[in-house]
Amino acid sequence: MRSTVYGGEGELRWRLPRGFSTFAALSWTEGAYDRFWIPGVDGNRIPYLAPWKGSAGLEYRTAAGSVHGLDLRYADARYADAQNQVRIDAALVADWRSRVRLYDRLYATLRVRNLFDERYEELPGVPQPGRWMMVGLEVPFR
Repeated sequence: MRSTVYGGEGELRWRLPRGFSTFAALSWTEGAYDRFWIPGVDGNRIPYLAPWKGSAGLEYRTAAGSVHGLDLRYADARYADAQNQVRIDAALVADWRSRVRLYDRLYATLRVRNLFDERYEELPGVPQPGRWMMVGLEVPFR
């Protein structure tokens, strides 16, 4: 078995006025089998290799040390098998995160994954969880 993979990635981060910051990241990957042990697979895309993946986010930091952010994750459609017959659809998912200072080094945290309850798969036939939330307390050690 032999394959060729190439691509590129980049990331930009900006600090904006009034406690805001943002980021954007994008990756492009091409990959195909040069030789494969199953007949008819030569030249097919490598499974689970999304041609385009990206993420972007906006974050707000308060003077008191609290942080709130909205992040987006994107994965392009891709194949789940070497024969390129089973396809996984593209997905765009949003996540929310907050960290609020309660006292000195004590923070309350909130994470909401899949904020808009998108239906998507990372493996064929295995749906990812809908919206879910995690609440916690954090004490950083320095």
